[in-house]
Amino acid sequence: MDSQQLEKLRKSYIETRYSVFTDDVDGKDPVDVYIGKPSPDQLNKLLENHNSDTAVILTAWNPESELLSLDENSKRNSELKEKLLRLDYIFYPAAGQGLELSWPAEESFFIVNMTQSQAQEIAMEFGQFAYVLIELSKRTELIFTPLWYK
Repeated sequence: MDSQQLEKLRKSYIETRYSVFTDDVDGKDPVDVYIGKPSPDQLNKLLENHNSDTAVILTAWNPESELLSLDENSKRNSELKEKLLRLDYIFYPAAGQGLELSWPAEESFFIVNMTQSQAQEIAMEFGQFAYVLIELSKRTELIFTPLWYK
């Protein structure tokens, strides 16, 4: 990708609405997260309930932003889910929907108490350019993996 395409892609990641689906949070479902905005109170409460101050949103869909079939994406996300279960993470379903509605919402996971190094390792294993970092009462960040810079 050239620099103009990368900038357009970066902008689309930043403008994406990341939704977390859990009924643990005041009965309000989903809770929407936006890059650069403070972590929503509902997610802060959820993190506190799990004695955690961090979470990430991560997907296995569309590695390196290359559109795959629904079947392939579902298979990849099932593999990610199995990995999270093996590693004994607490996680909730999530989804990322960009402004470009022709691109399908990407099924994801809101993973409690995952460190940035763990998130980067798993994101790269599944071919992801980036993941979302949520820290208790801080602004939500988009973290790019080394795959973005290659």
